[in-house]
Amino acid sequence: MILSRSPCIFQYALDPMGAKGGDKDWYGYCVDDPVNRVDVWGLWTANAGVSGSASGFGVGGTASGSVGRDGEGNWAWQGTVGAGPNAGYGASIGGFAQATNATRMDDLTGAGTQAGWSVGEIPVGQFKAGPVFGADKVTGDGYEGVSGQYGWGAGTPETHAYKTNTWSKTIFTTVPTEASPPDDFDLYNRD
Repeated sequence: MILSRSPCIFQYALDPMGAKGGDKDWYGYCVDDPVNRVDVWGLWTANAGVSGSASGFGVGGTASGSVGRDGEGNWAWQGTVGAGPNAGYGASIGGFAQATNATRMDDLTGAGTQAGWSVGEIPVGQFKAGPVFGADKVTGDGYEGVSGQYGWGAGTPETHAYKTNTWSKTIFTTVPTEASPPDDFDLYNRD
């Protein structure tokens, strides 16, 4: 989202999530400076990485590692592990991409859920092996999103509902340095 401004009344938009965002500071998305800063990326996180999963006998598990970016310019390493009920059996490894409506990468830290499916194995005798495609809905405390996977695996098509735990470590931030108007700047008098 780009910060919207009315040129007639010089009014700047508040955080579009408002009170639902859980932050009492409604200008926090632009670092409390709606005149000189904008949230160019919007309210989201996106990350990509590698993941692996295994399942059998009604249970399954997953583990992943990724690098991601949020709308505030923070880049972070992330790791997720999860386990839970599973219909199907097999194992796979591959890449994934994920997008959520969380404001910061750190918001993804902690307990969550990952529910979805995978298909695409090629029959090889009694088992299937080959390219695997999958999709998940991911949720956590105050966010939700989607994840897509592509990789190689052996087994059967499956569905799962995992309880997950995610941790995050900020690598660096690309938030611009603060800009301020000149001392003699007057918003209403342009002479």
